[in-house]
Amino acid sequence: MVDTCPKCRKGTLHWDTRRLRDHPVDIYACGRCQHAVAEEDWTVPLHPPEAGCCRNCGGHRRSNTCTQCGLTAVEDAEVHQELRALIDPNLDLLSAALSAEEGGRKLLALKLATAACLDGSNRSPARLLRLSILQDLGELGAALSDCKHWIRGEGARSSVAWAVYGEMLLNNLRQGEATEAFRVALELDPEDQMTRASLSKHLYAMGRFAQARQGAESVLAAKPGGRAERLAVGVMARYAEHLMRQGDVVAVRNVLDALGEEMLDLNARLLALDAWLHWSEGHAEAAREALQQANRLDADDRLVNELKDVVGLKRSWWSWN
Repeated sequence: MVDTCPKCRKGTLHWDTRRLRDHPVDIYACGRCQHAVAEEDWTVPLHPPEAGCCRNCGGHRRSNTCTQCGLTAVEDAEVHQELRALIDPNLDLLSAALSAEEGGRKLLALKLATAACLDGSNRSPARLLRLSILQDLGELGAALSDCKHWIRGEGARSSVAWAVYGEMLLNNLRQGEATEAFRVALELDPEDQMTRASLSKHLYAMGRFAQARQGAESVLAAKPGGRAERLAVGVMARYAEHLMRQGDVVAVRNVLDALGEEMLDLNARLLALDAWLHWSEGHAEAAREALQQANRLDADDRLVNELKDVVGLKRSWWSWN
């Protein structure tokens, strides 16, 4: 049953996590007038979870008591079982954390995910959830520190841990270290096409165009489908556009021919490049048809709109229906 706001009588109440008093707070509020009905201001566990630490705040214990929040080990465990029961007493810690996040209670989800990292049976998924929530809450430094702690410990031989660490480093503008982290991930799992595609995108952004193309082609050769394939196609499209702006018709044609017509038909940027090639080769009608198709796929694409004028065809020629 959906709760109606007691103040405006029109909006519905839902959980949301906002930043108040310099830290995140879970608030049950109206989506229309923002009136808050309830507020849950839990201790935020920012420190990386490690054996023996306090689940509540991440602090260390002395004489069985946390030196930061004062909870004993027994009290700490009881608190998190009570938090789990707030969501659903039939769920384990990780499932309760996922449910809390889906329901908008990200701070509560963070606490449950932290406990699941230490007490749950699925520690890697719990760690990934914790890292995702930390980033959502704007705690990028804490997320990076947590992930670094992970790859130095039980995640040292995990390709997933190293790949996530690479993404964290990118978020913190540490490009060189991110490149190395992605490469370690691929050494641990050479078949991880998503990481290979991410590395290719990263290399392109760093201006290492040949390496980026090589990595993207390797991904496409594996035919992974899904996000990895789309990311690799995007890298190839950006690379071909780079060649286009250098005026290298032959090189652009080689890239598009290697990708094949089927791949072109799924990507507006590649179709726009195909239009540019046709125009450069003196085939105005073929250019018109390719750009019309690109426009149907993505009318907002920057290159598609740029080429409406650049290819030398008057705007009045075009029909975008």
